[in-house]
Amino acid sequence: MLAMNARDKAWLAELSHEHPTPFWVLFPRVSQTHYFELADAFSRVAKKVMICYSVKTNPHPRILDALSKMESGFECVSLRELENVKSFTGPKILNSCSSSDEEITEALSQNALIILDSLSQAEQVARFAEKKPLSVGLRIRLDHHRFGFSPNELRKTIEHVSQLGLRVTVLHSHPGTNTTLKSYRQFMITFSAIVKEYPFLEGVDIGGGFPGSVSLHMRHEKLSDYANVVREQLGDFLSARALYVESGRFLSEDTMLLVTRVMHVKSVEGQAFALLDAGINLLPRLTMNPYRFHALEETGARKASIRLAGPLMFGSDELGQVSAALSVGNALVVENTGSYCTEMSWKLSRDFPKIIVIE
Repeated sequence: MLAMNARDKAWLAELSHEHPTPFWVLFPRVSQTHYFELADAFSRVAKKVMICYSVKTNPHPRILDALSKMESGFECVSLRELENVKSFTGPKILNSCSSSDEEITEALSQNALIILDSLSQAEQVARFAEKKPLSVGLRIRLDHHRFGFSPNELRKTIEHVSQLGLRVTVLHSHPGTNTTLKSYRQFMITFSAIVKEYPFLEGVDIGGGFPGSVSLHMRHEKLSDYANVVREQLGDFLSARALYVESGRFLSEDTMLLVTRVMHVKSVEGQAFALLDAGINLLPRLTMNPYRFHALEETGARKASIRLAGPLMFGSDELGQVSAALSVGNALVVENTGSYCTEMSWKLSRDFPKIIVIE
């Protein structure tokens, strides 16, 4: 939601009195709307576009089911995720830097494209591959992190992998999460120069990294801007090849809201605080989500700028602030909690909140 109106706030306030807080509200169809947007933006970039939802972003069954109905594929990093999407028929990708034998076996049983991160992983896959040559992908490292192969070792790696009975058909790289358009353009310039050196490739995997709709709006950017960068750099090359897009945040970030409640109010050296029943245990900063706070009820004496803090006895358990007339018992809603929040939440001292699904 780019703008929450009075009607939205009214029914959420009613919901807050029907269920104990905190709780999440999930809207699976929002992910389908964003899938349409993603498919439309990239539809003219390549001969074939395969959108594979990054399951780790939010593996709730209703999101997976909703996206499967859109013929989405799925990018997985673990055995649990592979098992979660086993019943779906869309394309699968296993993109793990430290895969177990069970994960490789399950990925092969689902005909998943396995992205190799190391030569030892290539040897592992070769042991289980009954179909030879088996098509695989290679992850390319474009900066100084530990993942993937450096460009200068790529030709030697492809030869080594081929000797194992594996056929490299896809090159993969990832720009990082929540990438700005400027950074994304530089990533694509570098990656496309590498990809074009290998005309035998059947596909290119550009990962994800796209911001959610709220971040795009705040930056005055559009998803089509990112698709245009890909077309500018790889359009001719992709005219006869497949493009894999591993999107997570863009598809799921605003599929969920968190409803929380003011438990206490206090003043600390002249600054008003509202202490909530949800904090960084449910809204971790590592998600890089643009959390937005709205008061659903205001029964305080006067409107003021109030800092919001959670129930944990940590100095870092501060969430943001809101301008509202808050008092004890008032409910608030937090937007854009659909990416990573449920997977990265702490269960320290508190139970995991209920998720209410709105179809």
